[in-house]
Amino acid sequence: MRKDDLTLFFEKKNIKKPDNQGECRVSLNILKDCGYNHGLCRLLNSDKDTGIIGDKKDLERRQLLFGKHSIALPKIQTFETLLARQFEDSNVIFLIWTATIYLGFSVFSPSATAYIESLTIYTGLLFAALISALCDWIKERQYLKLKDEINNQMVTVYRGAYGTCLSIKIRDLVVGDIVDIQQGDRVPADCILIEEMNITVDQSMYNPQESNVAKETSRYMGPEAQEVDNHEDHPDPFLFSDSKVMTGQGKAVVCCVGDQTLLARNRKPKDLVIEE
Repeated sequence: MRKDDLTLFFEKKNIKKPDNQGECRVSLNILKDCGYNHGLCRLLNSDKDTGIIGDKKDLERRQLLFGKHSIALPKIQTFETLLARQFEDSNVIFLIWTATIYLGFSVFSPSATAYIESLTIYTGLLFAALISALCDWIKERQYLKLKDEINNQMVTVYRGAYGTCLSIKIRDLVVGDIVDIQQGDRVPADCILIEEMNITVDQSMYNPQESNVAKETSRYMGPEAQEVDNHEDHPDPFLFSDSKVMTGQGKAVVCCVGDQTLLARNRKPKDLVIEE
């Protein structure tokens, strides 16, 4: 499967609850066409019990095909933007206009050095703006560095012929990895549950208007799966990056990483800037 095919599982229009009672979500129909969990893992050259091969060649191939992983982070403003914002304050604007008017009058002054006072005001404002912008820029870089630590957190995956449990950094996840998720964890990437025990995941950050809690059910996970999509009891097995596991535990197969995750694709430009 291509990375564009995998994003279809997590498109908002595909996971949206159908208007007609009894209809299946599009994502569930796509999962059915893939052959449910076994078929999806086979298409990703993975195994639900032992995971991927996980050697250097396999990891490089998966990163080349599906991209490298990191949880989407906000972007800091440039130094130039921060500097320009220093001149938006009403007091600064007033001082600039005052210095400009004084500079105009200094042209008609008998003193040859009358303009120096205006230049002093300009210089003071520019120096203060540079210092303030530099402090803000350093502060935002430090904040971004702290936020990036989320990609250094460890997650348990199954890799190798015998399904060895390994603890790796989130940024080292690849498509096809089988990850172990427990209560209190953050979902490390866009995944599909393949095994679970009373698991619920708070995904309200993706839809604040409603309580969007995902829960896996074997109803959709095998050839015997039914067509009915019971939204209230079993919303779906699709887990989104950075959502929180509230209860239970389970295993999930990683389907989308990095810029292909729903979190990265649906961020608006204003969300990519760190607020003061």
